[in-house]
Formats: sequence, structure tokens, C-alpha cells
Amino acid sequence: MGRVEGEVPLDVATYLLNSKRHELVEMEERYQLEINIHGRPDFVAGTTELTFHKREQEDELYLPPVTAGVDLSDYASTPVDLTPKAPAPAAPPAPVAASAADEGEGGEKK
Repeated sequence: MGRVEGEVPLDVATYLLNSKRHELVEMEERYQLEINIHGRPDFVAGTTELTFHKREQEDELYLPPVTAGVDLSDYASTPVDLTPKAPAPAAPPAPVAASAADEGEGGEKK
């Protein structure tokens, strides 16, 4: 078995994930499987759905690893010129806050 999915009432899921997390992790490590708990607000107390996924079925779902179609070793040894072609543009001047003397009542300028 590769994975177990449990659908339980929301309060049961909260209890399992908060109070029994350590035990769930121990079971995952001991039995080499993944345990997923899903809380369902529409489930009443005592309602539980368990789904068991075999490891062989899971392995078929995953695609084989993809390898690069381009040999990057040629590019690794090529030096790259990082000198800028043109100087960086000058930064615009920073805005200057108006002083209180420049403003009239209500924050309006004179």
C-alpha cells in the first residue's frame, strides 16, 4: 500500500491532525506509506470513508524523469562579458516635500 486517504467529520480531522500528528508520522514511517486526512463538514459523527491506493498504481501515475535535450556543458566553459554596453540612465531627482511656509491654511499652496 502506498497511500491511505481518510475522509472524516471536520472535528475528527482537526483532532487527528492537531493531537495525533506525531502518531500519524510514526505510522507513515513504520509502514512506508502516506496518510492524508480530509475533514468534511457534511459528515456526521461516525461517518468515515477510507481509500487505499496501492503503490503500483501510484507509480504508473508518475511520468518518467525528463532529461535536458541540450548539452549545457558547452555553455559552461564559454566566458561571458558582463560589461554594460551603455552607462545606466541617471535616476530622476527625488521629490522634495513642501515646507509649511509654502502652504496656506488647509494644506493649500499659496
